[in-house]
Formats: sequence, C-alpha cells, structure tokens
Amino acid sequence: MNGRRIVIDGPRSIAVESFELPDSPAADEILVRVHYSLISPGTELGGYANARPGSHICPGYTAVGGVLAVGKEDEEGLVGKLVYLFPERSDSRACHASLRMFKTGGLALPLPEGLGADTACFARMVNIALTPYCNAAPKTQETVFVQGLGLVGTTIGQVGRIRGLRTIGVDPDAARRERARQLGFDAVLDPEKGDVVEQVRGVTEGRGADLAVNATGHTAAFMDAIRATADGGEISTLGGARHPADLDAQRIFSEIHSRHLVVRGGWELQLPLRGMPALHVSSTEQNLKTAFRWLQNGAVALGPVWTHTIPPERFQDAYDALLERDPDYLGVVVDWR
Repeated sequence: MNGRRIVIDGPRSIAVESFELPDSPAADEILVRVHYSLISPGTELGGYANARPGSHICPGYTAVGGVLAVGKEDEEGLVGKLVYLFPERSDSRACHASLRMFKTGGLALPLPEGLGADTACFARMVNIALTPYCNAAPKTQETVFVQGLGLVGTTIGQVGRIRGLRTIGVDPDAARRERARQLGFDAVLDPEKGDVVEQVRGVTEGRGADLAVNATGHTAAFMDAIRATADGGEISTLGGARHPADLDAQRIFSEIHSRHLVVRGGWELQLPLRGMPALHVSSTEQNLKTAFRWLQNGAVALGPVWTHTIPPERFQDAYDALLERDPDYLGVVVDWR
C-alpha cells in the first residue's frame, strides 16, 4: 500500500516522500489511514533546525485516522472506526504521514460521536497539560503560573481554569499574550514590564503561585519559577531543559529547602499508559478521554490557537514560520485526506 510522509532530510529541509506499507498488519499492529496530524512545535522544531545533512527523520507523534486492518481477531471491531493514535514510547514518530502501521502497545482510542477528527488532534496537548496537575499535591492547586504561552502553555492555563484555579501566564511574545487573554487567563504578564516574580506576587497578594509550570524549555526560566512559587508550593519542569543556562545551585537548593518547595518532573510519558482504577493513579488513557470531552463541549477552546490547516506540501512553510515565531502561526493541523 502506497503512502506519503514528511521527512526531515537536513537542517531546515523537508521532503514529502512516498513509501510503502504491507496491506496486512502483524499481530501487534493495526494499519491506519491518517486523516489529520498536528505539529508539536516544542518537540519537533529542534530536530528540524539541528538536523544533519542526509538525515532521514520522520517527525510527528499525534494523529487521527481510520483503521483499515488489524493484526488480531479480537481487535476487528476497530476496523472502519476513526481512532486517536497515542504511540508507545518506542514507536513515537512518523505520524506526519498518510498511512501509519501502529504498534498496539500504544493507544488507539475510538473518537466519541460528534468529535471532529481534526479537533481530536489537540487531545495530545490536553494530556500534556494535565500532567502537572495529575502530579501535584491537591493542596497546591489554587493558583497556577505558566511560563511560556505556546500551544502547550495556553492549554495548561485552560486546564487550570477548568479545574477552578486562578491562571497567570507570562511570555515575551505579544501575540501569544493576546491569545492567552482570549482564552481566559486571569492575568497575562509581559516580562518587559518589570521583574516577573514581582508581577506574580502583585497578582497573588504577595503570596506567589501555588503551582508554577515551566513550559518554555529554557533552563534560565527555572529560577523565576522557583522564586515565583509560594511557600509550600510546587514547580513542574514540563518543558524540559532544551536551552542550557548557568544557575546558582546554592540559591536553588536554599529556596527549595527553606520554603518547603517541591520540584517535580512533568514528562507526560511517565504516566501509566492505560488506566489502573485500583491504584487511583491518573493515566494517559483517562486523560485523553477527558480531553475528548473537553474538546467536544468547548471547555478547551481552540479558536485563538488553531491557526492553520495545511496540506503536506506546505509543511516546510509551517515549520519555518513556527521556528521564526511568526505571530500568525501556532496550532497547525496537517490534512492528509
């Protein structure tokens, strides 16, 4: 069976490549015709900008499509259904493609009736955004401070609003700040207007945020997250540490020790993939079903952040615009139909 896929073949170079897949999946596979995939800027752009000449990188980790064939009889009920694909960690690539041979160790969740396939692509962002809340102690969840108002950061704020938290966001980009305002953040801060920590304390009557989430990938922002967090609060390192910085470890340890702060990792792939009700632990499966509900009923709004739906031939244009922080681009869905 013939398909097309996106390939990063060098630094800032994209090709739309033809490829073939067998018509019959193996016992641990299902064959899916992808309808839509979603670009995840924070994860994908580093590999695009820094790829070596002659690379063959197939990006993308979120897609929705129709099941064409399955490898096991007990999964035949999926054939013909629209499913959301959440690949297992070892298979988490190559979702920007018209066909996908999907390992059944991941999740292939049928979409609820009435949820559009293109809208459902954003469920992965909701799962990522839920992770710091799933990890945090309930006592810390009154005010959330989000650093970075991209696709993930704005979704973190929306999830906080749904959960009844006061939401504060910061970003140097004016267009992103405006989108956060449209999405109902209680306060949106401009780092050019003074010390961010003082601004957070001004909004919180001097107390600081109960939960701070660094969704930037910038290590330098970690110190601001520490300082902006209230005594006894928590910091989530959801954005990872993609951009190095020199920080004062003594000061960090002193803040954590003397103010009873908790620092937690925020990587979504450490959550259990499938639900385990007896353990009362949040899972990716549970989070995605919650995401479907919120996307369908409008609790998570996409209007301000879903900026483009593009054919595969415009993929490089979208990557370049996102990499260069074009204010008109943020959430980009790729239409493979």
